[in-house]
Amino acid sequence: MKAILDLIIIGGGPAGLACGIEATRRNLNFLILEKGCVVHSIHRYPVDMTFFTTADLLEIGNIPMIISSEKPKRQDGLRYYRRVSEHFDLPIRDYERVTSVEGKKEDFRVQSTDHRENVRVRLCRRIILATGYYDNPNQLSVPGEDLVKVSHYY
Repeated sequence: MKAILDLIIIGGGPAGLACGIEATRRNLNFLILEKGCVVHSIHRYPVDMTFFTTADLLEIGNIPMIISSEKPKRQDGLRYYRRVSEHFDLPIRDYERVTSVEGKKEDFRVQSTDHRENVRVRLCRRIILATGYYDNPNQLSVPGEDLVKVSHYY
Protein backbone atom coordinates (compact mmCIF):
# COMPACT_ATOMS: atom_id res chain seq x y z
CA MET A 1 0.00 0.00 0.00
CA LYS A 2 1.34 3.43 -0.96
CA ALA A 3 1.79 6.10 1.67
CA ILE A 4 -0.66 8.97 1.38
CA LEU A 5 1.04 12.35 1.61
CA ASP A 6 -0.65 15.29 3.30
CA LEU A 7 0.34 17.58 0.44
CA ILE A 8 2.01 17.77 -2.96
CA ILE A 9 3.25 21.17 -4.11
CA ILE A 10 3.61 21.43 -7.87
CA GLY A 11 6.31 24.01 -8.62
CA GLY A 12 9.64 24.71 -6.94
CA GLY A 13 9.86 28.46 -7.45
CA PRO A 14 9.69 31.08 -4.68
CA ALA A 15 5.94 30.54 -4.11
CA GLY A 16 6.27 26.75 -4.00
CA LEU A 17 9.24 27.01 -1.63
CA ALA A 18 7.30 29.38 0.66
CA CYS A 19 4.43 26.86 0.73
CA GLY A 20 6.93 24.12 1.53
CA ILE A 21 8.34 26.14 4.44
CA GLU A 22 4.85 26.55 5.87
CA ALA A 23 4.14 22.83 5.38
CA THR A 24 7.38 22.05 7.24
CA ARG A 25 6.35 24.33 10.10
CA ARG A 26 3.02 22.48 10.30
CA ASN A 27 4.78 19.09 10.31
CA LEU A 28 3.04 17.94 7.14
CA ASN A 29 4.25 14.98 5.11
CA PHE A 30 4.74 16.54 1.67
CA LEU A 31 6.77 16.76 -1.54
CA ILE A 32 7.60 19.57 -3.93
CA LEU A 33 7.67 18.47 -7.57
CA GLU A 34 9.59 20.75 -9.94
CA LYS A 35 9.94 20.14 -13.69
CA GLY A 36 13.37 21.78 -13.80
CA CYS A 37 15.89 22.84 -11.19
CA VAL A 38 14.89 24.69 -8.02
CA VAL A 39 13.66 28.18 -9.02
CA HIS A 40 13.93 27.12 -12.65
CA SER A 41 12.41 30.33 -14.00
CA ILE A 42 15.06 32.46 -12.26
CA HIS A 43 17.70 30.09 -13.61
CA ARG A 44 16.47 30.98 -17.12
CA TYR A 45 16.64 34.75 -16.56
CA PRO A 46 19.41 36.65 -18.37
CA VAL A 47 22.73 36.23 -16.53
CA ASP A 48 23.17 39.87 -15.47
CA MET A 49 19.49 40.61 -14.85
CA THR A 50 18.65 42.86 -11.89
CA PHE A 51 15.33 42.39 -10.09
CA PHE A 52 13.03 45.41 -10.11
CA THR A 53 12.43 45.04 -6.37
CA THR A 54 14.46 45.11 -3.19
CA ALA A 55 15.85 42.04 -1.43
CA ASP A 56 13.48 42.29 1.54
CA LEU A 57 10.46 41.86 -0.75
CA LEU A 58 11.89 38.60 -2.16
CA GLU A 59 12.51 37.01 1.25
CA ILE A 60 10.68 33.87 2.35
CA GLY A 61 10.62 31.90 5.58
CA ASN A 62 11.84 34.83 7.68
CA ILE A 63 15.34 34.28 6.26
CA PRO A 64 17.02 37.57 5.32
CA MET A 65 18.44 38.01 1.83
CA ILE A 66 21.83 39.62 2.33
CA ILE A 67 23.28 41.25 -0.77
CA SER A 68 25.96 43.87 -1.41
CA SER A 69 23.90 46.12 -3.70
CA GLU A 70 20.57 47.91 -3.50
CA LYS A 71 18.74 45.45 -5.73
CA PRO A 72 19.39 41.73 -6.13
CA LYS A 73 20.61 40.16 -9.35
CA ARG A 74 19.75 36.80 -10.85
CA GLN A 75 22.69 35.09 -9.15
CA ASP A 76 21.66 36.53 -5.75
CA GLY A 77 18.17 35.10 -6.19
CA LEU A 78 19.43 31.67 -7.25
CA ARG A 79 21.84 31.47 -4.33
CA TYR A 80 19.28 32.73 -1.81
CA TYR A 81 16.39 30.42 -2.76
CA ARG A 82 18.65 27.36 -3.00
CA ARG A 83 20.12 28.06 0.44
CA VAL A 84 16.66 28.60 1.93
CA SER A 85 15.50 25.25 0.51
CA GLU A 86 18.58 23.59 2.05
CA HIS A 87 18.07 25.38 5.37
CA PHE A 88 14.55 24.00 5.70
CA ASP A 89 15.57 20.65 4.15
CA LEU A 90 12.62 20.84 1.77
CA PRO A 91 11.74 17.52 0.07
CA ILE A 92 12.15 18.69 -3.52
CA ARG A 93 12.07 16.30 -6.46
CA ASP A 94 13.61 18.38 -9.21
CA TYR A 95 13.50 17.44 -12.89
CA GLU A 96 10.22 15.64 -12.26
CA ARG A 97 7.37 16.85 -14.47
CA VAL A 98 3.78 16.38 -13.31
CA THR A 99 1.81 14.80 -16.14
CA SER A 100 -1.60 14.44 -14.52
CA VAL A 101 -3.60 15.21 -11.39
CA GLU A 102 -6.83 13.36 -10.70
CA GLY A 103 -9.18 13.13 -7.78
CA LYS A 104 -10.72 15.43 -5.23
CA LYS A 105 -10.08 16.83 -1.77
CA GLU A 106 -8.57 14.20 0.53
CA ASP A 107 -8.03 11.79 -2.38
CA PHE A 108 -5.67 13.00 -5.15
CA ARG A 109 -3.54 10.93 -7.49
CA VAL A 110 -0.53 12.74 -8.99
CA GLN A 111 1.40 11.19 -11.85
CA SER A 112 4.84 12.47 -12.79
CA THR A 113 7.80 11.56 -14.96
CA ASP A 114 11.39 12.05 -13.79
CA HIS A 115 14.43 12.94 -15.89
CA ARG A 116 15.04 9.23 -16.62
CA GLU A 117 11.46 8.83 -17.92
CA ASN A 118 10.41 6.82 -14.85
CA VAL A 119 6.69 7.25 -14.22
CA ARG A 120 5.68 7.77 -10.59
CA VAL A 121 2.24 7.89 -9.02
CA ARG A 122 1.72 9.47 -5.61
CA LEU A 123 -1.38 9.79 -3.46
CA CYS A 124 -2.09 12.88 -1.38
CA ARG A 125 -4.82 14.72 0.50
CA ARG A 126 -4.18 18.22 -0.86
CA ILE A 127 -2.52 19.89 -3.87
CA ILE A 128 -0.95 23.32 -4.22
CA LEU A 129 -0.32 24.57 -7.76
CA ALA A 130 2.59 27.00 -7.65
CA THR A 131 3.59 26.81 -11.29
CA GLY A 132 4.15 30.50 -11.98
CA TYR A 133 3.85 32.02 -15.43
CA TYR A 134 7.34 32.44 -16.90
CA ASP A 135 7.29 29.22 -18.96
CA ASN A 136 4.01 30.16 -20.63
CA PRO A 137 4.74 32.94 -23.10
CA ASN A 138 1.88 34.89 -24.63
CA GLN A 139 1.97 34.12 -28.31
CA LEU A 140 0.68 36.64 -30.83
CA SER A 141 -0.64 34.33 -33.58
CA VAL A 142 1.64 35.91 -36.18
CA PRO A 143 3.22 33.98 -39.06
CA GLY A 144 6.59 32.50 -38.16
CA GLU A 145 6.34 32.66 -34.37
CA ASP A 146 6.46 28.87 -34.18
CA LEU A 147 9.76 28.58 -36.10
CA VAL A 148 12.70 26.96 -34.32
CA LYS A 149 14.80 30.15 -34.59
CA VAL A 150 12.17 32.22 -32.75
CA SER A 151 12.55 32.62 -28.99
CA HIS A 152 9.72 33.62 -26.68
CA TYR A 153 12.05 34.52 -23.81
CA TYR A 154 14.06 37.66 -23.14
